[in-house]
Amino acid sequence: MEERSRRPFGTMPDGTQVEEITLRSGGLTAGILTYGGAVRTLTVPGRSGAAVDVALGFDSLEDYRRQGRALAAIDAIALVESGLDRLCSATVAVTAPPEVRVRRIMAREGIPEDYAWSRVRAQKPETYFRSHCGYVLVNDCASAEEFSVRARALLQTILHQTTKEV
Repeated sequence: MEERSRRPFGTMPDGTQVEEITLRSGGLTAGILTYGGAVRTLTVPGRSGAAVDVALGFDSLEDYRRQGRALAAIDAIALVESGLDRLCSATVAVTAPPEVRVRRIMAREGIPEDYAWSRVRAQKPETYFRSHCGYVLVNDCASAEEFSVRARALLQTILHQTTKEV
């Protein structure tokens, strides 16, 4: 990897400057903060070849500081297919029953049921993600609030276990 750019990202309360360093290698581009090595962006080639940012980083240093740790949420398919999952201390497969995924796709994108089913059938099977991830979070909840509670509980478990391993 070679450094492509450095830019100011924020200032810590003690005056320490935090920068975002952008690194590039082939089709991979990573935006890494000098704050704990947090991965802010990770752009990889998607299925169609177009670049896709698979990291769910924050827009401000204050957001990272509020969180208290350097965490990154990255789209599983890109993470696993790129082999970068080997670098993670924990990986989570978020799954949902096929009929739930179809309903959600239809609602989100306004597409017919047969087309939604064809998209779900084109995805890798759930067993693929279960076999490549250390944790599984099933999103079959009736509400976003219920899923949020489930996700927070799993995150707390992961943070507790990974903190003990360090």
